[in-house]
Amino acid sequence: MRDEFKGMYRPKRTRARTGVFTMALIATGIAAPLANAAGDAVTAGHKYFLQYCSSCHGEDGSGNGPVAKVLSRRPANLRMLGDKYGMPLPAPRIAELIDGRDTPRAHGTKEMPVWGEQLYKLGAGERGELGVGEVIGDIIAYLDTIQDRRTAQVDSRATEITSYAIVFASTRDSFSK
Repeated sequence: MRDEFKGMYRPKRTRARTGVFTMALIATGIAAPLANAAGDAVTAGHKYFLQYCSSCHGEDGSGNGPVAKVLSRRPANLRMLGDKYGMPLPAPRIAELIDGRDTPRAHGTKEMPVWGEQLYKLGAGERGELGVGEVIGDIIAYLDTIQDRRTAQVDSRATEITSYAIVFASTRDSFSK
């Protein structure tokens, strides 16, 4: 009986189900690596944050690191960035502040290093701007997870993925193959 239908036109309902199933597989295949990439970026970002930022901003990002006591201006409470810039954090703006090379005194004082230059010198620059961008992107991914969400306003206009970390993690995977 099945041979009778062989080669015949498939009903739309079956094609629709197949299309939905295919889209679900594609979405799962895309979402899982992006979620893993984002998780990897947050983990790496936490490591970089502890290495480069915590001495001034504190291990929890609240601006109370051991060096903060000797600075003329208290470091920013990075847990409150969402209040100032909205959520999710606008990665390009935050990256510009951390990097500091394109904006003179982007940090408000000369006390915060221009991390774009520092990261380049410390080895992230071995891969050029991509390497520096990856480190900064990972730090931003981590910063996004420590925001005080009780007070931060969600930006309803955020329709694109603003985390550099996902972009750089995906790019990193592409280059490593």
